[in-house]
Amino acid sequence: RMGRLDTAGFYFERATMLDTGSAKAANNLGSVLAQKGRVDQAIGYFRRAVELDSTYADAFYNLGTAYIDKGSPETGLRFLRRSAMLGNRRAKEQMASMSGR
Repeated sequence: RMGRLDTAGFYFERATMLDTGSAKAANNLGSVLAQKGRVDQAIGYFRRAVELDSTYADAFYNLGTAYIDKGSPETGLRFLRRSAMLGNRRAKEQMASMSGR
């Protein structure tokens, strides 16, 4: 599994260099980094993705969950709310499960 993540990370990193305006490439690289446990780096790429596209619900969701994973649930919740406002169902479910704790 780690081999596939490394390969995906390589290609997404290249994509972010070749197309610096690609929110999707930044979000995808962030996802790979988060899966590899490199949450701080992932947050940087998720932030870049939402700066490039302020309507990218999945990137806001990923940013929110990364902050939660990092131990900052208040910040994470803020980004989950934004994702939910943009129509992301997973963000709504995540927020509901957090309020049920």
